[in-house]
Amino acid sequence: MRDFGTVLFWGTLALHFVLVTVATLGFIGHAVPFYTTLTLCLLLLARDQTVFFAYPGLLLMTVMFLAPLIVSDVPIAVKTFRGHNFYDNGLILSFYWFIGFFSCYLPSANAVREGAVDKLQLTRSDVVPILASMCLLVFSALMLRDGTLLSGGYRDVTADRLGFIEFAALLSLMGFCAVRSRLVRTILIACVAVYLISCLLVGLRLRFLSVATVAFCCMVGMKIDPRWKMAGFAAAILLFVLGMVRNTGLADANLASLLSFEQLYKRGAVVSTPGGAFQTAKFYSFYVDTIAPIQGGSAFYFLIGDFLSIFLTKGGIPANMEIKRATTAYFDVPGGGLLPGYFFAYFGVFGAVVLSAVFSALFIAILRLRMAGAFPYQVLLAAYAPRTLLYDWTVGFKMMFFFFVLNTILTMAARAAPDRSSVARTAEGRP
Repeated sequence: MRDFGTVLFWGTLALHFVLVTVATLGFIGHAVPFYTTLTLCLLLLARDQTVFFAYPGLLLMTVMFLAPLIVSDVPIAVKTFRGHNFYDNGLILSFYWFIGFFSCYLPSANAVREGAVDKLQLTRSDVVPILASMCLLVFSALMLRDGTLLSGGYRDVTADRLGFIEFAALLSLMGFCAVRSRLVRTILIACVAVYLISCLLVGLRLRFLSVATVAFCCMVGMKIDPRWKMAGFAAAILLFVLGMVRNTGLADANLASLLSFEQLYKRGAVVSTPGGAFQTAKFYSFYVDTIAPIQGGSAFYFLIGDFLSIFLTKGGIPANMEIKRATTAYFDVPGGGLLPGYFFAYFGVFGAVVLSAVFSALFIAILRLRMAGAFPYQVLLAAYAPRTLLYDWTVGFKMMFFFFVLNTILTMAARAAPDRSSVARTAEGRP
């Protein structure tokens, strides 16, 4: 017999789909499904027993930051344009649909096979973690080269963020998976700690979270104790405070005023990462509808560009197929981009429904993989949760592809290298 929590979860999900369908058809306002959305996020957060709880945590944070707009019609915009209310409504409905489909991941997450790095059937070589450690130290030095939040504002110390540093989590994972000796593993952990401290000093929260998640999964596992979840909540609060004060620098921050009700409720969404992602998604939608057709672009081209970004760097994609570059050529957008916002920008609410379902199905399929080699790919999905939901919806798949390529190269190199024992026997004239 199913427990009450399970019945409550699936019942809430069914009611959510009903209300969102009715709201999409225009019979009720978009504020009505807000409450089932909020309940779903809370249930997911409470019942997820793995590191994937980061996803409902981020979704809950986004729901709360968007609450002033959804419930009270408080505008969330630094800059706006004519007809922006239409895009607000469409994005909110798309967000509802995404949460509904994505919520189906919960049983697969809790049933995920607990992996152990030392049991992975991967090529072992201490050269890989040593190189990863060196990269982490170089990345740390590059991030700190313009100072820290202790001496200046966030924009000052992160003027040039160097996108390739985003691969730090991937390199850390490669290091943990390939390490052989305890000493080298200790060196790698120390370099990870240096990198994490550097991220905090310059306010780069997402880079901190991705590498911290990789380290946690490789050292502890993907199953998470409630105490670790509480620690995660505490870390999220601290990172939130860091986000609120980083624009002015810690030396000038007035926490009492920055964290007041006026700031949090009326301006919090404007300056927050979820609020910025929502605003950016609106500009993407407006650009695709009004300017792209004049420039010879189309939503289909942008979607193809997103798929290409899984296998190529952003610089390798034509500008007319990269939604961010195309939009920022005309608008000064906050940055990022809400995951279902991309789908809405390309094909409206109906397209968001279909693509959200496809994305969720792919996500669940990866969680359901049972072979031991699936562990690194599942870790990458968890590590890049914030960036996937609030910046670039393809980044998790991109990192999985690059891990596959690097691991394949490492395996081929190991097979091509001569076996030392056989070489020794041949030199001594033994078979």
